[in-house]
Amino acid sequence: MEDSLASSVFVGAPMAIVAVDRTGRVRNHNPAAQQLFGAVLDDPSLSIDALFEGFNLDDVATPEAAQAFNGRRDPSGQAPIWQARRADGEDAFVEIQATRFTHKTCDCATLFIQDVSARVAAETAVQDLRLQIMYNWRLNSLGEVASMAAHDLSQPLSAAANFLEAARRMAEARPEAADDLPQALIAAKGQIDRATAIIRRLRQMMRHESGPRVRENVSEVVKEILPILRMHAGGRGRTYRCGWTRRIRPGATACRFSRS
Repeated sequence: MEDSLASSVFVGAPMAIVAVDRTGRVRNHNPAAQQLFGAVLDDPSLSIDALFEGFNLDDVATPEAAQAFNGRRDPSGQAPIWQARRADGEDAFVEIQATRFTHKTCDCATLFIQDVSARVAAETAVQDLRLQIMYNWRLNSLGEVASMAAHDLSQPLSAAANFLEAARRMAEARPEAADDLPQALIAAKGQIDRATAIIRRLRQMMRHESGPRVRENVSEVVKEILPILRMHAGGRGRTYRCGWTRRIRPGATACRFSRS
């Protein structure tokens, strides 16, 4: 009765079951194992090493070893995944549990094999999706950084271009005003230096560095545009006057422009 019940459980089990002797030869298997591995199980010389990559029979050589084998877990707490070869020639991913038993002249290890290929495929798809989301997030972040860089750099670079263009026009239209050219070139260089400082701060931000904070004097900012205003005013027959006023906070500059 017990043999009949055990045989029914063995035959009707939904997972693959394979009995292996101490030499590593497959002595018996159930229909689920036949469906998973195919006709290769009917080879009397088949060794368990041919079914599972990296499987070591010594790991289940004793009841204690089999118990330790069943308790193995990866860093995430999951049972180890083994790679096997299915009947259709494709790779399968399986989990294995083992136990020792003795029946008549067979001192065997019984391997209970659960095909988890679908689960591994789903986890791989989730991982791919996470990588894609991370990739898209990085692209979005890169776009934000590029937009910020373009916004911050456009002002000093445009100003430098204006200084250089004003110097060129002045040199062509008023050769006698050559003494003003160095001022325009110095102002252009100052704007390029500002752009360089912005790039440096962006690099510090990407490296998660705080970077030094400096106080800006408003009057100095206004003075930076005075050379180009002077050149434009001179070219259009206008004059400008720049002076200090007490009606605004110290450090600020008030400028007034009038026709000559």
